[in-house]
Amino acid sequence: MREERRREQAKRLNLLKGIEEENEEIDEKDEKEELEEKEEKKSHKFLIITILIILLLAAYSTYIEPKYLFKVNEYMVNTKKIDKNMHGLKIVVFSDIHYGITTGEKELKNYVEKINALKPDIIFFTGDLFDKNINVQENSINIIKEELKKLDASLYKYAIFGDQDYSNKEQYLDVLNASNFILIDNESKLLYNESNTPIVITGINKYDKKDNSFITNPIEEIDTSNYLRIILDHEPDNIDSYINTHPDLIFNAHSLGGLIKIPKIGGIINNKGSKKHNKTYEKINNTLVYNSSGLGTSNIRIRLNNPPSISLFRLYLDKK
Repeated sequence: MREERRREQAKRLNLLKGIEEENEEIDEKDEKEELEEKEEKKSHKFLIITILIILLLAAYSTYIEPKYLFKVNEYMVNTKKIDKNMHGLKIVVFSDIHYGITTGEKELKNYVEKINALKPDIIFFTGDLFDKNINVQENSINIIKEELKKLDASLYKYAIFGDQDYSNKEQYLDVLNASNFILIDNESKLLYNESNTPIVITGINKYDKKDNSFITNPIEEIDTSNYLRIILDHEPDNIDSYINTHPDLIFNAHSLGGLIKIPKIGGIINNKGSKKHNKTYEKINNTLVYNSSGLGTSNIRIRLNNPPSISLFRLYLDKK
């Protein structure tokens, strides 16, 4: 009898142990499932936040920054190659309107007002008024003429072709003529300001790498080598072909600032023709190179950390 009771008690104890172990296993399983559920919720939350951030950035870079933000990049240029009549001269450079993409009538009017507020002496347009993907209608052409004619420079307004202006060449020439811009087409011109010491302005269009004689040729039988020499060239990667002519300043465009700018890295979407030289500012030997980020957009219609901008340069006579 006693033996049977001991066996019975042992069975009960084993049964209770099994129940406890089973309960422990259930508790561990529940805890694991709870942790997995929490991790899954965190992942879902992170994914939702990431998607929202991407959507907000996409909306901002598409509808806000390209249309409502604006920046003026200001630079001071000291040189011994001008005289006192050129001291303090203000030059405004703008480019890459690509009319009809993100720049329309409202934006163009705003940019014209911003430029005129700077009271420039010289205005340079370094190309791409038009975009090859947009067929600009006659009423838009008239708006462009009217607005660009309002640009007020105390001396002159100069322009060169952008690569996409050739698809609307006749319209481009018509606009320049109607808005009082002087086209500089693979040639150099002398700019005087009540002075015997001019500035040499060279415009490069569809550059022929085999012949850069028009950059260094004397103008009107005048040796220009000791004058301040400025080159306007739409595509910055052309620079290597004529940097050996030692210009003082080069004003480029075309890159659109890489559209998306990452701090310490720079623009990341650079057009063909601006793969190498696309920094906002670069010094090559003694030549200062400035690359306009432009006002519009093209195939990719966004701007991020890279608002539409123009550049203001002040020339100062270095008396040292």
